[in-house]
Amino acid sequence: MKTSHALLLFASLSTSLTLSAAPNERALEVSKYWTAERMAAAQPRDFVLDHRGLAYLKGKGGVLKPYGHNVPATPEPRAKGGGGGKPGGGSGGGSGGDTGGTEFVDIKNSPWTNGGNIQNAAGRIYFIMSGVPYVCSGTLIDDGIEGPDGDGKSIILTAAHCVYDDINKKFAEAAIFIPNQVASGTSTDKNCSNDVLGCWIADFGIVSVNWSTGEFPENIPWDYAFYIVGNLSDTLFLGSGQPKDLDLVVTPMKISFSGTDVTKYTRALGYSYRDDPNFMYCGENLSTGYLDSLLLPNCGLSGGASGGPWSQSQEQDLGQGPIISVNSYGPARGKPYMGGPQLYGNDAECLFEAAKVINANQVGC
Repeated sequence: MKTSHALLLFASLSTSLTLSAAPNERALEVSKYWTAERMAAAQPRDFVLDHRGLAYLKGKGGVLKPYGHNVPATPEPRAKGGGGGKPGGGSGGGSGGDTGGTEFVDIKNSPWTNGGNIQNAAGRIYFIMSGVPYVCSGTLIDDGIEGPDGDGKSIILTAAHCVYDDINKKFAEAAIFIPNQVASGTSTDKNCSNDVLGCWIADFGIVSVNWSTGEFPENIPWDYAFYIVGNLSDTLFLGSGQPKDLDLVVTPMKISFSGTDVTKYTRALGYSYRDDPNFMYCGENLSTGYLDSLLLPNCGLSGGASGGPWSQSQEQDLGQGPIISVNSYGPARGKPYMGGPQLYGNDAECLFEAAKVINANQVGC
């Protein structure tokens, strides 16, 4: 009874949120929308696969909602090992990963304590889809545009399923980005003044046409997207107190669209919902998974980490990356792997270039 009432409430709120075309007015409306209650009610947009390859949205308490079908979830059979091409299966990689003598060890869903630029560049994303408030993670990316005043735009890399609903064919609404939220030292709240880098409103997003025309999980190879935040016409940054572009306040991370070593030690990071407000990570040798995606077999990051960055950097704090993938999908139950799309051999780089110049939501490349 309580759950259905909440869903009705959010559906009502969504229909009442008619965003103004005027940037400053729109920013104010988004700011007012995200009350403490709505933030607290946000659910992880956590895409998972079961042993049959069926997709589910994994909500609070581990509740599995069929995604793109009507088949109820069933208990997982006892694991018998796996192979590449199946959910959670993999090839290559192993335990005890090492990068260039740094002697990194395997890490499963642990608080990030290495600091570095990644902690400022990565953050939590709130947004609305079909009347429901959701939460994901994302990372500020270096767009290569220099100058004291920037170009008025900053680009956030995240998962496509955090930007565009591939079932209802709609972009998310009222998205905001909160970098380095862990530094506030409190659980998630509406108070942007205690977030050291403030809160930033996303102006629009861009996803691959292959993501938009497909349905999860068959579009996993294109589960990457970009939000554009801080257009110069938006002077209100939801309490950030920063009168300039985000990428002039925070040093962005580099991104790589070249080939990835599928046996190399890799770290994935994100704001796992159940560990709020901690910034979490895992690290182990990389493998391959469903539809030739990348796989971290024992990662353990939970819902809310979707869209968070992956890097094979040999620096303890990751330096400036580069970022090679994002958290995309995990298991419905069972072994806690994390899968991510490759950012090469597809249209990821094309989307990134388009993100630098678009001025509205776009399905591109």
